[in-house]
Amino acid sequence: MAESEQKLEEAQAIAKIGHWNWLVKENKLTLSKGIYQILDIADNVVFTPEDIADQFHPEDKHDIFDKVVAVIKNNKGGLFEYRIITSKDNLKFIHSNLQNPEFNEKGEVIRLFGIMKDVTSLKESELLLEKALKKEQKLGLLKSRFVSMASHEFRTPLSAILSSAELLG
Repeated sequence: MAESEQKLEEAQAIAKIGHWNWLVKENKLTLSKGIYQILDIADNVVFTPEDIADQFHPEDKHDIFDKVVAVIKNNKGGLFEYRIITSKDNLKFIHSNLQNPEFNEKGEVIRLFGIMKDVTSLKESELLLEKALKKEQKLGLLKSRFVSMASHEFRTPLSAILSSAELLG
């Protein structure tokens, strides 16, 4: 393996990114080491497009297929996010970039190429921030209610004191 290829693989591993290449007619799928790491599988396992599709989260599977069909139909790449459940039962959030498909002279798709990035840690951080924001908003609302109630409760006795002081004066 050339030094530049090795450095590319190291960079992809650090970035939790990988690429895949599917020769559609031959149904030959080539995966980078990064994809194997994202999918939690050994890099000597032969994977088919169907095997990849089996890892899509059931709630996201239909949407993913629709987006791939749209990329092919429009001959324009696409970006999308989805979830997978790896062979080790890990839930991961994936950001994919599907490149423009290649067609033969008959207009049939002959090649698809894409890039996958594991964005699980980013999504988990985002979910924690959303949770913290909701908690902060709830606390702000409670504080406002308390201040409103306290000012109302103090207003009545203070009004009585003020009027008594004015009468005495």
